[in-house]
Amino acid sequence: MSGKRGKAASFKTITKQQDSLTIDPRKHFLVASSTLPEATMSASLICRSILRSDGLFQLTFLEPVMTVEEVNALRKTHSKSTVILIGIDLAGKKRVKKGTGYPILVGGTHDSSQAESLRIGDEHTISAAAYVIAKENLNATSQELQLAAAATLVGNFSWSKGFDVLAQLKGAAKSLVSSAQKEKLIEEHRGYRIFGANFTPLNEVLEYSIRPYLQGLSGRHENCERTLEEADVPFSKLRMPISSLTNEEAKRLNGILLPNLDSNTTHYILGQDFSLAQERKESPMRLVSGIRSISEIALTLQEIGTSSAIYMGDRAQQLQSFLNSYLTYSRELIRAFQGLRMSLENEIPEIRDSLAIIQTSEGKRKMLGDLGRIILETDLVLADMVMIFTEGEGISVTWRPGVVHLQSLLRIMKTKGINATTVSTNSILTDDTSKETRNNLQETLLEL
Repeated sequence: MSGKRGKAASFKTITKQQDSLTIDPRKHFLVASSTLPEATMSASLICRSILRSDGLFQLTFLEPVMTVEEVNALRKTHSKSTVILIGIDLAGKKRVKKGTGYPILVGGTHDSSQAESLRIGDEHTISAAAYVIAKENLNATSQELQLAAAATLVGNFSWSKGFDVLAQLKGAAKSLVSSAQKEKLIEEHRGYRIFGANFTPLNEVLEYSIRPYLQGLSGRHENCERTLEEADVPFSKLRMPISSLTNEEAKRLNGILLPNLDSNTTHYILGQDFSLAQERKESPMRLVSGIRSISEIALTLQEIGTSSAIYMGDRAQQLQSFLNSYLTYSRELIRAFQGLRMSLENEIPEIRDSLAIIQTSEGKRKMLGDLGRIILETDLVLADMVMIFTEGEGISVTWRPGVVHLQSLLRIMKTKGINATTVSTNSILTDDTSKETRNNLQETLLEL
């Protein structure tokens, strides 16, 4: 099941849609964002513009699909605030209640024609719509334009071979990125996309890599050192980022590194990327690939508030705290996967059609989605989806990109009464480990 990609709204359409809004910057705002990367970055953009306008806000994060009843309840609870929902689909045909004012719906797709009429932008132009709202009603600068363009690229980013992000953009999303490029806020280039490429020491960026997991290198200190030695990387460069290598040094490293990796991993490491001009060269927020990784890790660890603080400009305490959490998590995840791989060598998992079902004691709750992702990336099982069940921790379902449309799955799960947490754009997690829920999930996935 994959979502259909319709026609994207233009800047002209979005500007016309927002003309009907009456926004008082001095009023309190409730900004409720989907947990997905483009939405959280767009929410941060709006919140930063509210701060520039001397306004007050509360930022909260919700699942990408809500019922109209849930939205009405939220609106009632925050009746004195301007409510902005970003990147959230509304399920159900009931009317969105006005109260003291309708909520502002940024992006998303809605079952109700009334909710659709309230929407600004669409599911393809979330960050563009957020930028227009901030520009026309609040205090937005070139920093917000850069963040909006980065959010658009992050939302459409792919690690696949030959994928051109710019070619995928339509309507206002395409215009937004073009504007940022013309103002020299965003620059396209090709290079290393492994997380930490521009700020983590070379010997560590390989050893602690989990996006992607590098077979034979992740968690293997000696193998990483041997690879760098065989590539004749100067000793002085070992504690410098991989981006600091000269063309000749990078060519030697690629000649040793890439032949030992599968093609999927190779495309993950090298490819199209973009630089943010207003960020320092060694900043984790400098490269769009790095921001994409930050957003994915934050979603997995449920540290979305921390990542939003980083997007809004906290490059000190919050960023360092996040990087420390990432390093600790990387070590734990690598150990858990290595243990899981050993157990799978001795016990073949059950496979039903395209779904692999694995029960394991390896890994904590927060790791289950990433364990499924690495299993699929390394082709440890020949399946398109992986369900991992750990007693007392939870059940995760992870799928290859394009196999399942996340919001469609969440809608079905809501109708079946299964509460789920989104832990990546290709993975969900539920705490209910009962046999009934496991069977229900299996049936749902096999019907997709």
